Amino acid sequence: MATEPTLMKAEPRGALPRSEEWWHTVLESCPFGVAIADFHGHAVVSNSIFRNWLGYTEAVLPANTELFTQFVEGNGGAFKVEGRHRLKDGSLVWLNVSVLLRPGTDDAPSHMMAIVEDITERKRAEQAPPEDENRFRSLLDNTPNLVFLKDADGRYLYANKEFERALGVTREQIIGKRDEAVFSPEQASVFQSNDLQVLRTGRPMEFEEVALQPDGPHTSMVQKFPVLDASGKINLIGGVVTDITERRRTEEYCKQCKERLRLLVDGVQDYAIFALDPEGRVVTWNVGAERIKGYKEEEILGRPFSRFFEQSDIERGKPAQILEMAASAGRFEDEGWRIRKDGSRFWANVIITPIRDNTGKLLGFSKVTRDLTERKRFERELKHERDRLRLLLDLNSSFASNLDLHQLFGAISAGVRSVT
Repeated sequence: MATEPTLMKAEPRGALPRSEEWWHTVLESCPFGVAIADFHGHAVVSNSIFRNWLGYTEAVLPANTELFTQFVEGNGGAFKVEGRHRLKDGSLVWLNVSVLLRPGTDDAPSHMMAIVEDITERKRAEQAPPEDENRFRSLLDNTPNLVFLKDADGRYLYANKEFERALGVTREQIIGKRDEAVFSPEQASVFQSNDLQVLRTGRPMEFEEVALQPDGPHTSMVQKFPVLDASGKINLIGGVVTDITERRRTEEYCKQCKERLRLLVDGVQDYAIFALDPEGRVVTWNVGAERIKGYKEEEILGRPFSRFFEQSDIERGKPAQILEMAASAGRFEDEGWRIRKDGSRFWANVIITPIRDNTGKLLGFSKVTRDLTERKRFERELKHERDRLRLLLDLNSSFASNLDLHQLFGAISAGVRSVT
């Protein structure tokens, strides 16, 4: 309360009784301002602290005795108030004023005693945000996440700078508003439904929410949590929003790439293309693998790839050796007999490549197998024909000088029969 001072008429100090002179000395030693005035606006005594605070000399003192009287009478003879007071130089200060009525007697009239304390610095400290609060606000305003606080009715009480930037709004536009005033009805309905779940359960929950921002819809992972008051009752809902739009786009792109790769691999029927885990168990299977090896996907997944080897190779530990060599060398290629589901053999060309993550950790192996049985049979027949031709040429060389054709043809026939 800023009040204009009225002047109290000063009485000569010599008029004070001798006993009050002693009290004057006591008042001067007080660490706060003290003044005594009568109800007619006359200052009886005041200490220097009181006068210095107000900026007046002892001859002219400010007071609002009518105001003091009103408060004293309305509060049973005493009151205490904090308010702003204007000094002589026009500046305003905060004062804590305690006033006590001293009833009059036959020998002395009624007086008021005012004890005044300058609380300007304290008020400034109270009105200024605490340093811890400033640090906390600075932390929230510099986080890359959107942070907000709502009351139990869904009205926004706080939104950080990232919230303003992402949604293209100011705090003034959102504080005190509900979701439907900021977002579309469909989005607001989802957000409020999720808020109600947190209020009902009384525990933190995580939601995936989509909000329309100036550059289009954004998908976010929103962690919402209840805020309790001193009695343990939920009165606020806090939220931390992490934008996962780019992550979702990357995931969708990877998903599409994997699907295209799967279609490509499944479309290859002349090659068995599948993957193994680090222990050699089958984890993927394509159409070509089913055609060549005879196993359906549900029959082979999770089974060791050693079942494709002959028993003699298994006993020698060849499957494990192949994986070890592939892991150490970065690639392994082999040709040999392999076993189908029905027990028949086929001649296979096998290429095994290790699969590692960015840190070099072994995740498994890729395996490509070709059925070369027909080529192997053709090579065997071709070798057989070459052997027959070589024999004929050798016989021709041996008997070229012999004109006994009967003997020559007999030797040729015997040689042919020996290689058939």
